[in-house]
Amino acid sequence: MIRYQSLILKAAENPDNIIKELLDNLLKLPNALMSFIAGVILFMLYLLLFVGILVTIWGILE
Repeated sequence: MIRYQSLILKAAENPDNIIKELLDNLLKLPNALMSFIAGVILFMLYLLLFVGILVTIWGILE
């Protein structure tokens, strides 16, 4: 928690570096957690693609 508070303080001082700081902190996460997060993001993208295809087919049929 303290690490994130310092991150928020750094972001308040220099807003340009917030993305770089977030990426640096993400790279410090354990490997299993990183792959889990990547898996969740990929799953959501595939779900979005599937829903888009369904809506497109439904629109064509209607």
